[in-house]
Amino acid sequence: MPDTLSTPELCVAIIKRMVVLANEGKVIRLADDSGGNSLTVAIDDAHTHVGFDDQFDHLAQQLHYALHGWSRLLFVTVNQEAANG
Repeated sequence: MPDTLSTPELCVAIIKRMVVLANEGKVIRLADDSGGNSLTVAIDDAHTHVGFDDQFDHLAQQLHYALHGWSRLLFVTVNQEAANG
């Protein structure tokens, strides 16, 4: 369970998961979001937002969830945004 991993353990797990996804042919992009410890995470044509303020531990936990496809975060595709727009 990721809630029991320390922040350094989460960071190792994040890198390992990014390697797995890249080896599966996924395109992974990290971009600026709202500053501080927040990111926009894109995998192929879907994206989500992780982290906030200056809480690195929270960013690491949310990024770990996002990369594993767990339901705490929603990935939105460009087509979904256009349909909702």
